Amino acid sequence: MNIRKKLYISILAIQTFSCSFSWLNIGCDIYCQVIISILEPPSITYNSYSPLIFTKNVNTSYTPETKKITPTEGIFAIAPDLPTSLYLDNSTGIISGTPTQTLIKSTYRVQYENAGNIVQSNQFYILIEESFESGACNTTGIFPGCSPEQPYSCSDTIQPTTCYRELSHCKQDVYCY
Repeated sequence: MNIRKKLYISILAIQTFSCSFSWLNIGCDIYCQVIISILEPPSITYNSYSPLIFTKNVNTSYTPETKKITPTEGIFAIAPDLPTSLYLDNSTGIISGTPTQTLIKSTYRVQYENAGNIVQSNQFYILIEESFESGACNTTGIFPGCSPEQPYSCSDTIQPTTCYRELSHCKQDVYCY
């Protein structure tokens, strides 16, 4: 994959000219001061929510965090396509819907295009769980069916219970968060 990044730089040049003179001597000095600033590029992110959690048969929406983008002047697109019953509003970037099927944690990327300029979000995950917080890993105690050596799991009923030694391993499971 070839990823190109644009560098946003602001350059401010200030030139001053100073002369002094006497009967026999004229002297001039030219001063130039250059200020270079690296500017924050435009961006789209859903990562403060990541993964984006939807619950089967519950209407939910997520609004992107945008910087230096005017959503109404461009078009948003998502790849790969969202599952049936989830939608991307191509003028605001809002992902919403009432999913009717569960979905394992899957990777997506949103793109915004305006006048030939393209801004891509970082990759983020979408997960559709069976019921509210059924994909959440337990953070205390021992999950039912697990042992003290491997106490972590999630209860999403679309998969058999898999137990993990570390909470971080549970959160990496495609059914859990």
